[in-house]
Amino acid sequence: MIGAVLAGTNPAVQGYSFPLFAHLNAIGRFVVLLDGFDEMKHMMTFADFTANFDELNKLAVQAAKVVILGRPTAFLSDNEKLSVLRGTRQIGRTRVRTPGAPRYVDIELQPFSLLS
Repeated sequence: MIGAVLAGTNPAVQGYSFPLFAHLNAIGRFVVLLDGFDEMKHMMTFADFTANFDELNKLAVQAAKVVILGRPTAFLSDNEKLSVLRGTRQIGRTRVRTPGAPRYVDIELQPFSLLS
């Protein structure tokens, strides 16, 4: 999707290639913001959601800076959350980590409030 936007619809971007984008991303030259994953989740099965996350996780390599934004309500359980955001799954009483899966850091924001 990123390539289609940069290469196909933006005349100001010249010389785009995915290998160049991937290299610059890997050395930390971009901050990639992925917003709305909670809305994506509500439109698909958990298997489809994790398959999409597997694709998005390909951006989280080496020194890349990837920020995923969304409401925590996308996850129906802590197990789902740990599976998607930590790359772990439950096998019996043990949590097993998927090799190479990124470990995202949760940052929760407080609800907005009116200043008095």
